[in-house]
Formats: sequence, C-alpha cells, structure tokens
Amino acid sequence: RHKIPSPPQMVARSLALLLCLQSAARVGARVIAAAPPPSPPLAKSPVDVAKTTVGSFATVGGFGFVFTALQESMARSGVSGAARTAVPRFVFQAALANGQRWGRVSAGFAGGRALGQLARGADDS
Repeated sequence: RHKIPSPPQMVARSLALLLCLQSAARVGARVIAAAPPPSPPLAKSPVDVAKTTVGSFATVGGFGFVFTALQESMARSGVSGAARTAVPRFVFQAALANGQRWGRVSAGFAGGRALGQLARGADDS
C-alpha cells in the first residue's frame, strides 16, 4: 500500500526536485551555448533530393504508423465477440493510412526544401 508522506517530507522532496531541475537546466544551457548545431548538407543533385524525400517519408511515416497503431489498439481493446477477430485488420488499415498521410506531408516539405536547395544552390532557412 502507498503511504502518504508527511508535510515536511513533501517539502523536502519538492526542494530536492527543484534543486535537481535547476542544476540540470544550468548544464543544459551550457551544452546548448557551447555547441551550435551544424548546418544540414545542401542537396547537390537530384539523387540527394530523392534521398531526402524518401528518407523523410520513411521516418515520419513510420512514426505515424506506430503512433496510430498503438492509439487504435487501445481504442479498440474493448471489442468482444466475433468482431474481435477483425480488430487487427482495422488497426493495420488505420495505421497504414495515417502513416502514409504523415509521411507524404513530411516528404513534401523535405523534398521541396531539397529541390529549392538544388535550384538555388543555397538554403533559405
């Protein structure tokens, strides 16, 4: 069973958590200030544009597929009886459709940016 902490214990835990968060924030701020992120490589050929587009579709589409599959599985977990046998098919169909939609949107943005880099020879961001 869970024992409720006393008020002094709660205050002590809150102060300890606050100190940990403050020290972590200081360390994080130093790391961010010390290392600026490197600029992404520019697309120099149509193959680079295709790689960027396909890579973005696969990455974001994969995340969308997994996210939707988990969400749909939880939403349909209460189904019982004969309909329960159809649940995996419905989950897969929903996850595939949503993953493809997320992937197409991301690929459109990433591929468009890469195509702009190829056309102009510079990045606009």
